[in-house]
Amino acid sequence: MTPELSTSGRRHYFDGVRYLMIMNVVLFHASMAYSNYAKWWPVTESQESLALNVLLSILDVYMMPVLFFVAGVFAVPSMRRHGAGTFMIGKLGRLGIPLMLITVFSNPIVSYVRHVRMHESPIGLFEFWLGQLRSAGDIGITFLAGRSTEAKYIDHISQWHLWFISLLIVFFALYSITHIPALKRLRKSVVIDVPGSRRILLTMMVFGLVTALLVSVFGMCTVPRTWVRIGPFLVFQLTRAPIYFGLFVLGAYAYSRKWFEGRTLPGVFWIWGLAAFLLFAANLGFIAAMKNHPDMPRWLGAVVNGVLRSFTGLAFTGFFITLCHRFLDRPSAVRRSLGDATYDIYLIHLPIVIGLQYLLQSLSISIHLKILVVFVIAFAACWGLSRWLIKPHPRIAVGVLIASFGGLCVILT
Repeated sequence: MTPELSTSGRRHYFDGVRYLMIMNVVLFHASMAYSNYAKWWPVTESQESLALNVLLSILDVYMMPVLFFVAGVFAVPSMRRHGAGTFMIGKLGRLGIPLMLITVFSNPIVSYVRHVRMHESPIGLFEFWLGQLRSAGDIGITFLAGRSTEAKYIDHISQWHLWFISLLIVFFALYSITHIPALKRLRKSVVIDVPGSRRILLTMMVFGLVTALLVSVFGMCTVPRTWVRIGPFLVFQLTRAPIYFGLFVLGAYAYSRKWFEGRTLPGVFWIWGLAAFLLFAANLGFIAAMKNHPDMPRWLGAVVNGVLRSFTGLAFTGFFITLCHRFLDRPSAVRRSLGDATYDIYLIHLPIVIGLQYLLQSLSISIHLKILVVFVIAFAACWGLSRWLIKPHPRIAVGVLIASFGGLCVILT
């Protein structure tokens, strides 16, 4: 991520927000093998654990919305510094190239682990990889809305966790289009006053209502949890996309309207946290009510889900922004290093997590200890790789990636 917001003491807390979210993402994926939250996970030691299911549900509801908000915040100073063309070229270089390389040479390993689990006589990794490459030519639009369509694409080339990166590139592209010279001249230059707390909260409320409306409409028109696949390099969940885009736009709007000039979002962190908890609890209660009353009108379920999810995402965003402003708003070399490594950690962590989960399968230890081991080792390894390999030696890092994949193809024949 770009360092523009870390040049002044009042904004060091944004480093804390982004690395805390990435830590949550790694923890989320480290826990997936040990719960029945995602039975499709490549490695499974699923147990009935209500606490773990609740933890995963909480992480799932706020991680990505907060990350999209922070990405929108950071997009504004980067755009001002570089201009539309250079901004987008930089994003494609920083995110687009790794997206392609990891999708082709790293994610197939994750898919292969699932392939081995599902087949008594699995094929070799290289043969499996060639089959995935042949599927890369499928550039149509597909709605993955059930087991039949999902099964059709199960061995296709897959983005796995990189859906976030591909969707973020789309958002960056849309943002850059609004800043090309021809369109910038159409906008009047105005002096922007620093808004008051009431205006900020009202603006957040409007954004929440708009995204809730869009989520409700998509929820009424599609099967719940529908994913959209556009070719091999863009996949997103339809009913969540409005929340992600809305928070990205809100983040860009907030920074451009000076919401963070000498301060942060209004309110104290514990009030935001209480609001987030109550909204999340209401969402869980409504889901339980829907299961107990299957005759509930579909439109009602879509509207309530849209409102609760949208405002839960907003509340958690406010919570983490104000929390980090309260406790992490000071210079720190470690936090700066973690903040600078967030994209790299996100990009490379999943195969390491899956590999560790696979290696730990035979150990008869507590699943909670396994989660801790996977999380700590994966996060530390990714941070180290980013700091000492990827950033200082990006070309060597690409060579290591391809060589490692080739070595695995030889071993797993």
